[in-house]
Amino acid sequence: MAQASAGAVAKATELEKRCTSQALELKKEAVLRKKAMNELRALKGNIRVCARVRPTRVAGTTGGDATADDVALQRTDEFTIALETAGRGRKDELVLRKYEFDTVFAPDASQQTVYDEALDLLQMSMDGYNVCLFAYGQVRTCACDGCFWGL
Repeated sequence: MAQASAGAVAKATELEKRCTSQALELKKEAVLRKKAMNELRALKGNIRVCARVRPTRVAGTTGGDATADDVALQRTDEFTIALETAGRGRKDELVLRKYEFDTVFAPDASQQTVYDEALDLLQMSMDGYNVCLFAYGQVRTCACDGCFWGL
């Protein structure tokens, strides 16, 4: 009986040591992760402006049958949106204006793609930093795929 008790005490002591060493390792990893997140934030910038181009409406749906050529707003690359506007002097003259963003999501971009872009902000908020994510635009009652509100 004494041997079993001594064995259990030795095993408990060993488990406590492992738990303590793993807790220290976890703290070290958390500090490294926070440093990496701070470096990422510094590289990407504290303020980021992203745009998501709405898909064009398909023929037969509400609102007409616009094609990609009929739309004045076009995503030219992953950082630029081009907008055709009327010229100042003549109304029949079209002027192409380009606007640059940190990220421009394509019309067929998934919710997961947008979420992945904002994931580091979520992690920073979980680490205790103040974060603001502002979304502006036309929305529906439930604008996300797989809505978690069950609507």
